Amino acid sequence: MKTLLRNIATCLLLCGAVAAQAQWEGSMTPINLDRTPEAVPDSLTGVGVVRVARHGARFLTSDKTVEELRGLLTEAQGAGRLSADGASFLRLLNDVASTTAGRWGQLTPLGYQEESALAEQFAHEHPELLTSGRIVARSTAVLRAHQSMQAFVSRLAALAPSLAIDEGTEPQYDPLLRFFDTDAQFLAFLKDGTWSGIYEEFVKKEIPTGPAKRLFTKTSGLSKEQERATTMKMYAVLSSLQAAGITADVSQYLKSGELSRCHDAANLRHWLQRTSTRYSAVPATAAAPLLERVIDDADNMGAEGSDTRSYLYFAHAETLLPLLSLMQIPGINRQFAEPKDLIDEWDDTNFIPLGAYLDVELYRGPSGHVYASLVLNGERIYPAPGAGKVMSWPQLKGAWQSAASGPAAGKPF
Repeated sequence: MKTLLRNIATCLLLCGAVAAQAQWEGSMTPINLDRTPEAVPDSLTGVGVVRVARHGARFLTSDKTVEELRGLLTEAQGAGRLSADGASFLRLLNDVASTTAGRWGQLTPLGYQEESALAEQFAHEHPELLTSGRIVARSTAVLRAHQSMQAFVSRLAALAPSLAIDEGTEPQYDPLLRFFDTDAQFLAFLKDGTWSGIYEEFVKKEIPTGPAKRLFTKTSGLSKEQERATTMKMYAVLSSLQAAGITADVSQYLKSGELSRCHDAANLRHWLQRTSTRYSAVPATAAAPLLERVIDDADNMGAEGSDTRSYLYFAHAETLLPLLSLMQIPGINRQFAEPKDLIDEWDDTNFIPLGAYLDVELYRGPSGHVYASLVLNGERIYPAPGAGKVMSWPQLKGAWQSAASGPAAGKPF
């Protein structure tokens, strides 16, 4: 595992020219693999783990943004209006297109390395679960999620050959993991919710037009709104470079403060669209069926005589963030009087980096009682306000059932 982690560290170092691990990349930041959760009391015996994870590092999901920018800059080049920065950015776009060709939205080499390393960490942290029994693994139908699952379980199978790993009958995908595509109320919220006006006003006030203007010699020929949209598209490309293993001097195109502003906008959008806020609890309540599945899985593992050691789900940021919100993980449902107050107080990087995961760990005490503990992205966290980091599973289960079905579902605290 040390060799693998060194390889990943080397990759991140080489990508350091992109930006020195600053958090401006937001949800495109690769997960920190150096974190190790603190141990639970020795008196507890491991029962099982339910993991809900985001896929590992990926390429841009489609060529749309790249091609839109390439078209804009190619036209300017033909008209003699492309600046030196614009010509350099066009070369970068060509590099991105060439590197990613045929692999849009798929796992990158770093993504495969992440999942293998995460499997090694899982085996190291839960050796008592890997000597016998079975593990159930499922993903969404999206290729990067399925690739993440395969990379993780193949490494786990090599480390624990006595385990029976159930990946289902091909093609066996779990549509419940994409509730954001099927929940009618959530879809209506994403289309016409109050979040959009708040987000658009923030973009209008905060997103700089300078990066877009610097691509051209004189005037960009774009409206202010189009310049801001172009800046955000540039940010989308630049934030994807580290995950793709492409080096570039990002500061040539967006200065530090401009990168931060773009991340602030992306961060705000995640908060508004995917968590329970004072504007709407719909994003969190949409995750209720998945939370009920997690509860059922935990109960199944905790039952006497169960041979299932883990349920592993590989999905997306859009899956994990509403689930964390519905679970009322401390810090996730922070509320702010104004969108600008979100800055420096709520960071999507902490919740949904590439390779993000939540582990619901079950333990049995000497008395036979079952306890639960949560690990988020390598850190043991408090499962509920006022609770210790290990708490009675029936109590946590009751709180989650109340959150999923009660009148205060998804209520911020």
